[in-house]
Amino acid sequence: MRLLAPTCKARVQGSGQKKSCGGPPHPCLNPERLARISNVVTSTEMRTSIWIPLTAGARWLFQTGYLWEWLTALLTGLFAAGVTVLVEPTQRFIPEQKIESVIVRDAALLYPVKPDLVSGEALVVVVLSPIIMFAAVQYSKRSIAYHARLMDFHHACLSLCQALAITFLITNCIKNTAGRHRPSWYDRVELDYKVRDGKLSYPSGHASMSFASMGVATLYLMGHTRVFRATCHQLLLLLLSLLPIGISTMIAVSRTLDYHHYYSDINAGCFIGMVRVFCAHTILVSS
Repeated sequence: MRLLAPTCKARVQGSGQKKSCGGPPHPCLNPERLARISNVVTSTEMRTSIWIPLTAGARWLFQTGYLWEWLTALLTGLFAAGVTVLVEPTQRFIPEQKIESVIVRDAALLYPVKPDLVSGEALVVVVLSPIIMFAAVQYSKRSIAYHARLMDFHHACLSLCQALAITFLITNCIKNTAGRHRPSWYDRVELDYKVRDGKLSYPSGHASMSFASMGVATLYLMGHTRVFRATCHQLLLLLLSLLPIGISTMIAVSRTLDYHHYYSDINAGCFIGMVRVFCAHTILVSS
């Protein structure tokens, strides 16, 4: 935006020199006014530069149909959360044996209550951490066209969200249907500590969610490092690609160390997570 100052007529003397016209300066040339106008123009340009990519991205999501994919994943996750909160777990019968007026309880349910080695907040950070990895991989490939890198990043994030949403739904539905008691069931009842959560042992949510997230990250790294087609450093690339699965394995095993799950619970959770990973990865590759 250019501001044109008003011109004034100068008196031309006989010597041929011009004399400036008298009077106060034009109000448009006031420095404070110029600064305010410059700020308005700058802020307008900033808003335009921000909104144009956002509107273009929203238009692209709508035209390609990916908007409905994101909405479906979001609604699936919300429905799974509703199942967890609103649906009561199945009431299972616990057999007890009475020997000479002494009630013998199931030894598998007599473990003490211990705090989570991996808290729910830490699990959320872990399952969303592949997004940072996706961005880092695309940043390292700056020689590729920006549009192609952005498309790859979008597909990876969508694949991750779909895997997590479906895994969350299936895990919560099975948990409430099975109603299996945790190893610390009796201790929970005596302490009146999260009794409802004590009926949600099978399958392990930590195992299924971590394997769903880290499984997507592992397949993504394998694809971008071309580990099976590399001519050198193949073992190093394979170990790097399997690192996310190693993290999810440690999270799953930790659920037996704090007596929140049995080994069969975490095995089922790992299976559910990995099956969802391959489904989501198939969608990603086909896209």
